Amino acid sequence: MNPKPWLGIDWSDVSGMDCKGAIVGFRANEGESCIMFLVQLGNGADKHELVTRWIANHGGIKQFQATKLNDATTIYNLKKTSNDTPDACIAIGSEWTCISSSSNGVDQWIQSASSASFRRTDVAFHAIGPNQDAIQFWISPWSVLRGYAEKNDAGLFRSAKLFGLDELGEISGSIQPPSAEEANWQLKYQLQLKQPLNKGLAMFSFKSGPATAVPTIANTSMNAFTTSYVDIKPWFQGINHAVDLLIDEETPGSFGDLLDSLLTDPEGPKLDVRKELVYRIGPKLFNFGANIQDQKNPDVIRRNQVWAFALQDSKQALNAVTKLFEKDDEIKSEVIGQYKSWCTVNDESLFVSVSKGENQALSVAAIDDSFLYLATDTPWFQNLLRNDQKQKKLAIGSGIAQSHFAAPKWQTFSLRQQIDLSSWMQSSWDRLPEKSKKNDQFQSIDFPALIVTVLLVPDIPNSAIPVFKNVRQVFGTMTHASIKTDNSFDGQLWLDEND
Repeated sequence: MNPKPWLGIDWSDVSGMDCKGAIVGFRANEGESCIMFLVQLGNGADKHELVTRWIANHGGIKQFQATKLNDATTIYNLKKTSNDTPDACIAIGSEWTCISSSSNGVDQWIQSASSASFRRTDVAFHAIGPNQDAIQFWISPWSVLRGYAEKNDAGLFRSAKLFGLDELGEISGSIQPPSAEEANWQLKYQLQLKQPLNKGLAMFSFKSGPATAVPTIANTSMNAFTTSYVDIKPWFQGINHAVDLLIDEETPGSFGDLLDSLLTDPEGPKLDVRKELVYRIGPKLFNFGANIQDQKNPDVIRRNQVWAFALQDSKQALNAVTKLFEKDDEIKSEVIGQYKSWCTVNDESLFVSVSKGENQALSVAAIDDSFLYLATDTPWFQNLLRNDQKQKKLAIGSGIAQSHFAAPKWQTFSLRQQIDLSSWMQSSWDRLPEKSKKNDQFQSIDFPALIVTVLLVPDIPNSAIPVFKNVRQVFGTMTHASIKTDNSFDGQLWLDEND
């Protein structure tokens, strides 16, 4: 989808090669971000077609300054003839060849490849293992985000740090392309988590359990479904921190103060919402949704969502939610079949105004004998309630996902997901580019839109971005399963073509 050369490399030169290679990124001296393309060409690499064409694409060997880094390695740096000359270099050794845009980074890599700072990458690079088709990876997520955002998007960098992403550990694993035995892409990973989980990362507080029946309102119109087991107290602390940031990054604690006021305000409901409601739900949590055309703006596709929390005592929960809303003139209640539902008069947020820009707020709640529901679109959600017994149910875990989840390893899990990307991605794709030359700030919390903007559509005009219907066919179904251990998440992800 993005055929433009990267680091001056024409990907058609790479596709026919049959040797080990790697893409390596790190922060070099003075915080410079360095990306390198490494390939094992062996002796005589200076005559290899990839090398000769790369040099020719930059004007020929006379445009480069050669420097000996050691007895076996020479680096060729593109001479600066004007301010528009790109930073480009190629280092050729007896075994490995490296192409990069940072000569300082390449020099540091070669001089320090055996040091502790590079040891994990070196191990991942060489320990391909018995399956030569697998792509292995090792990433420090915070270093990647910092390398991109610290200079390019100060607002995003600040928000990520306040959320606590700087405490994320490393993630490592392998990517397996389709084969005769498995007609899908597979990604296996382990995400290390620093303990205890703090700030927004407390949202990663999960337990584990078996497959279970799903809410009956989840019908076949859903394009995404997640089942998880949450450790409700620390998990809610993470939610509390995240909502605080959405309300106002400058004054943390606003959401907690709001919850406290529900008990202490003389004119409030006198409800300890944590003890009487929040800490009495879970651990099962379902999240599902569908793309819906915005009623006010038909050109906008919204990703509507429902969260369904399992209830430990439905009568007690009903009394608590009724007590929470009954004195609020802006909230109306309605009985729909087996459900009691609450929503605001103007379809606004039920709890606190946290929506910014185009982000949606929770506008409707409902309770039945099994679940407390929170959703983002009142008419759409209440229609689900009214048609509960009429629509075909979502047979979650059937077909492709059932075959993946059937493995003994995933009979017990912390989180399982199915997403039809050919539908789900549309609301993100329609946002492209998430950043533009006129507005260089990240505009929403839609990370898929930001990732696609950065990776697939850099420096091209808006008119060159295809409409979603023309790229829908490249997206298939994503299935994901993960289990939390004491200090990590171990997971597997499958990407299948749609029927």
